[in-house]
Amino acid sequence: FALPSNGRIFQVGKMLSRNNTGFRLCIDNLNTAQLLTYFNNLSNSPECSKAFSDWMIRISGYVDKLRISIDVDSEVLPKIGVECYFRNDDNGRCSQGIRFVEMLHEFGLCTSGKKMNTTTLFNRQSLAGNELPTTVDGPHLESINRLYIHHIKIAITPSGVAASKFYLACLNY
Repeated sequence: FALPSNGRIFQVGKMLSRNNTGFRLCIDNLNTAQLLTYFNNLSNSPECSKAFSDWMIRISGYVDKLRISIDVDSEVLPKIGVECYFRNDDNGRCSQGIRFVEMLHEFGLCTSGKKMNTTTLFNRQSLAGNELPTTVDGPHLESINRLYIHHIKIAITPSGVAASKFYLACLNY
Protein backbone atom coordinates (compact mmCIF):
# COMPACT_ATOMS: atom_id res chain seq x y z
CA PHE A 1 0.00 0.00 0.00
CA ALA A 2 3.00 2.32 -0.28
CA LEU A 3 2.00 5.72 -1.63
CA PRO A 4 4.15 7.98 -3.79
CA SER A 5 6.14 10.35 -1.57
CA ASN A 6 3.66 13.23 -1.97
CA GLY A 7 0.61 11.03 -1.32
CA ARG A 8 -1.26 11.19 1.96
CA ILE A 9 -3.74 8.95 3.73
CA PHE A 10 -5.94 11.60 5.30
CA GLN A 11 -8.42 9.24 6.90
CA VAL A 12 -8.76 5.58 7.83
CA GLY A 13 -12.25 4.35 8.54
CA LYS A 14 -14.39 1.34 9.27
CA MET A 15 -17.81 0.99 7.68
CA LEU A 16 -19.78 -0.49 10.58
CA SER A 17 -22.86 -1.00 8.40
CA ARG A 18 -20.97 -3.34 6.07
CA ASN A 19 -20.44 -7.06 6.61
CA ASN A 20 -16.69 -7.16 6.08
CA THR A 21 -13.66 -7.08 8.29
CA GLY A 22 -11.84 -4.49 6.21
CA PHE A 23 -11.32 -0.78 6.47
CA ARG A 24 -11.42 2.26 4.20
CA LEU A 25 -8.33 4.23 3.17
CA CYS A 26 -8.94 7.81 2.03
CA ILE A 27 -6.09 9.16 -0.08
CA ASP A 28 -5.28 12.59 -1.45
CA ASN A 29 -2.46 14.79 -2.66
CA LEU A 30 -1.93 12.74 -5.84
CA ASN A 31 -2.51 13.90 -9.40
CA THR A 32 -4.54 11.87 -11.89
CA ALA A 33 -1.53 10.00 -13.33
CA GLN A 34 -0.30 9.07 -9.83
CA LEU A 35 -3.78 7.89 -8.79
CA LEU A 36 -4.02 5.72 -11.90
CA THR A 37 -0.62 4.13 -11.30
CA TYR A 38 -1.26 3.67 -7.58
CA PHE A 39 -4.66 2.02 -8.02
CA ASN A 40 -3.57 -0.18 -10.93
CA ASN A 41 -0.67 -1.47 -8.79
CA LEU A 42 -3.08 -2.32 -5.95
CA SER A 43 -6.06 -3.73 -7.77
CA ASN A 44 -6.58 -7.45 -8.29
CA SER A 45 -9.40 -6.77 -10.75
CA PRO A 46 -8.46 -5.91 -14.35
CA GLU A 47 -12.08 -4.87 -14.97
CA CYS A 48 -12.04 -2.45 -12.04
CA SER A 49 -8.66 -1.06 -13.09
CA LYS A 50 -10.01 -0.44 -16.59
CA ALA A 51 -13.22 1.19 -15.33
CA PHE A 52 -11.19 3.35 -12.92
CA SER A 53 -8.76 4.40 -15.67
CA ASP A 54 -11.56 5.18 -18.12
CA TRP A 55 -13.41 7.36 -15.63
CA MET A 56 -10.33 9.09 -14.26
CA ILE A 57 -9.34 10.10 -17.78
CA ARG A 58 -12.92 11.19 -18.50
CA ILE A 59 -13.23 13.41 -15.39
CA SER A 60 -9.70 14.80 -15.12
CA GLY A 61 -10.51 17.89 -17.21
CA TYR A 62 -13.48 18.80 -15.03
CA VAL A 63 -12.05 18.72 -11.54
CA ASP A 64 -9.58 20.80 -9.59
CA LYS A 65 -8.76 18.18 -6.96
CA LEU A 66 -9.40 14.46 -6.52
CA ARG A 67 -9.43 12.20 -3.49
CA ILE A 68 -10.04 8.46 -3.57
CA SER A 69 -11.31 6.01 -1.01
CA ILE A 70 -10.60 2.32 -1.31
CA ASP A 71 -11.93 -0.49 0.80
CA VAL A 72 -9.35 -3.05 1.89
CA ASP A 73 -9.98 -6.45 3.44
CA SER A 74 -7.72 -9.37 2.57
CA GLU A 75 -7.36 -7.55 -0.78
CA VAL A 76 -8.43 -4.25 -2.31
CA LEU A 77 -12.18 -4.48 -2.85
CA PRO A 78 -13.49 -3.61 -6.32
CA LYS A 79 -15.41 -0.41 -5.52
CA ILE A 80 -13.55 2.90 -5.52
CA GLY A 81 -14.93 6.21 -4.30
CA VAL A 82 -13.65 9.27 -6.16
CA GLU A 83 -14.31 12.64 -4.51
CA CYS A 84 -14.30 15.47 -7.04
CA TYR A 85 -13.64 19.05 -5.95
CA PHE A 86 -14.07 22.14 -8.12
CA ARG A 87 -12.77 25.70 -8.07
CA ASN A 88 -14.76 28.84 -8.77
CA ASP A 89 -14.23 30.99 -11.83
CA ASP A 90 -13.16 34.61 -11.41
CA ASN A 91 -16.85 35.63 -11.54
CA GLY A 92 -17.76 33.34 -8.62
CA ARG A 93 -19.48 30.67 -10.74
CA CYS A 94 -18.24 27.11 -10.79
CA SER A 95 -18.19 26.28 -14.50
CA GLN A 96 -16.13 23.12 -13.89
CA GLY A 97 -18.81 21.75 -11.59
CA ILE A 98 -21.62 22.66 -13.96
CA ARG A 99 -19.92 20.86 -16.86
CA PHE A 100 -19.19 17.86 -14.62
CA VAL A 101 -22.86 17.58 -13.59
CA GLU A 102 -23.93 17.86 -17.24
CA MET A 103 -21.59 14.98 -18.07
CA LEU A 104 -22.99 12.89 -15.20
CA HIS A 105 -26.50 13.63 -16.49
CA GLU A 106 -25.55 12.49 -20.00
CA PHE A 107 -24.36 9.16 -18.54
CA GLY A 108 -27.57 8.72 -16.54
CA LEU A 109 -25.81 9.29 -13.21
CA CYS A 110 -27.72 12.44 -12.29
CA THR A 111 -31.43 13.17 -12.59
CA SER A 112 -32.70 16.28 -14.37
CA GLY A 113 -33.89 17.69 -11.05
CA LYS A 114 -30.53 17.12 -9.35
CA LYS A 115 -28.79 18.68 -12.36
CA MET A 116 -30.99 21.78 -12.18
CA ASN A 117 -30.59 22.24 -8.41
CA THR A 118 -26.85 21.62 -8.50
CA THR A 119 -26.38 24.05 -11.38
CA THR A 120 -28.24 26.69 -9.37
CA LEU A 121 -25.86 26.18 -6.44
CA PHE A 122 -22.77 26.15 -8.68
CA ASN A 123 -23.92 29.42 -10.27
CA ARG A 124 -23.80 31.15 -6.89
CA GLN A 125 -20.85 29.49 -5.20
CA SER A 126 -19.48 32.77 -3.85
CA LEU A 127 -21.15 35.89 -2.57
CA ALA A 128 -20.46 39.36 -3.85
CA GLY A 129 -19.07 41.73 -1.21
CA ASN A 130 -22.28 43.76 -1.04
CA GLU A 131 -24.22 40.67 0.08
CA LEU A 132 -22.18 40.27 3.25
CA PRO A 133 -23.54 41.93 6.37
CA THR A 134 -21.91 45.31 6.91
CA THR A 135 -23.61 46.46 10.10
CA VAL A 136 -24.81 45.12 13.40
CA ASP A 137 -28.27 46.27 14.46
CA GLY A 138 -28.89 46.19 18.18
CA PRO A 139 -27.78 43.16 20.18
CA HIS A 140 -28.15 40.70 17.25
CA LEU A 141 -25.48 40.11 14.67
CA GLU A 142 -26.86 39.85 11.14
CA SER A 143 -25.64 36.82 9.28
CA ILE A 144 -25.95 35.00 6.00
CA ASN A 145 -26.07 31.26 5.56
CA ARG A 146 -24.65 30.01 2.28
CA LEU A 147 -25.37 26.51 1.02
CA TYR A 148 -22.83 25.22 -1.48
CA ILE A 149 -21.57 22.05 -3.16
CA HIS A 150 -18.61 20.76 -1.14
CA HIS A 151 -17.79 17.90 -3.53
CA ILE A 152 -19.32 15.23 -5.73
CA LYS A 153 -18.40 11.60 -5.15
CA ILE A 154 -18.67 8.92 -7.80
CA ALA A 155 -18.51 5.22 -6.99
CA ILE A 156 -16.63 3.21 -9.61
CA THR A 157 -17.16 -0.55 -9.87
CA PRO A 158 -15.80 -3.04 -12.41
CA SER A 159 -18.80 -2.32 -14.65
CA GLY A 160 -18.31 1.48 -14.52
CA VAL A 161 -19.77 4.23 -12.35
CA ALA A 162 -22.48 2.86 -10.10
CA ALA A 163 -23.60 6.08 -8.44
CA SER A 164 -22.95 9.75 -7.89
CA LYS A 165 -23.46 11.48 -4.56
CA PHE A 166 -23.57 15.22 -4.01
CA TYR A 167 -22.25 16.55 -0.70
CA LEU A 168 -23.48 19.92 0.50
CA ALA A 169 -22.04 22.25 3.10
CA CYS A 170 -23.25 25.42 4.73
CA LEU A 171 -21.24 28.46 5.78
CA ASN A 172 -22.51 31.10 8.12
CA TYR A 173 -21.20 34.66 7.68
